[in-house]
Amino acid sequence: MEMWRCTPGRWRCEVERDEFCYFLSGHAVYTEDTGEVTEVGAGTAAAFPAGWKGDCEVIETVRKVYMVR
Repeated sequence: MEMWRCTPGRWRCEVERDEFCYFLSGHAVYTEDTGEVTEVGAGTAAAFPAGWKGDCEVIETVRKVYMVR
């Protein structure tokens, strides 16, 4: 398991391997190319399957733990 921290910003995401995340703090919005929106914050668990493509916008500095397979 790894720890990740990111300050506010927006970028393109393309997930290459299945990823499970648990957000410790912050606020972010993931918008998949299909239009599906996933909003995350402290206490949110999320899974992004391999092949997921979309945009990520960190609104408030995010800290998460995650693992990929």
